[in-house]
Amino acid sequence: MWKKFSDLFQLASIGIFLLIFTARAAHLLLVRKINPIAVGRGKKGFALVFELIAFSGLIAWMAALVLRTTALSTIVESRLNPPLFDSTIARGVGMAMVALAMLLFAFAFLSFGNSWRVGFDR
Repeated sequence: MWKKFSDLFQLASIGIFLLIFTARAAHLLLVRKINPIAVGRGKKGFALVFELIAFSGLIAWMAALVLRTTALSTIVESRLNPPLFDSTIARGVGMAMVALAMLLFAFAFLSFGNSWRVGFDR
């Protein structure tokens, strides 16, 4: 029962993350007329490679999480990535940390104004 709840929580977390991300990008694009998506644009060398690898890693991580929490989890766990440990306390702490991170993520986007990210744009 607890594993099913934590699996649903993980899927919901990805959905909420994508919803916040998409809503922010759409708001900046449609209302503010700012193109927020610029993966690899204007970058060269190591910076370009690093940005593309980071973006690919995010997509791969989300795909692995979806595979692990759905019906394909037995294939993923047994062959690709067996769990290191299975603890109810660890699941609870992890879920609390993810919930806190989602709140911080949403509040950060609200406080950015027209910016898309932390830092100075050139």
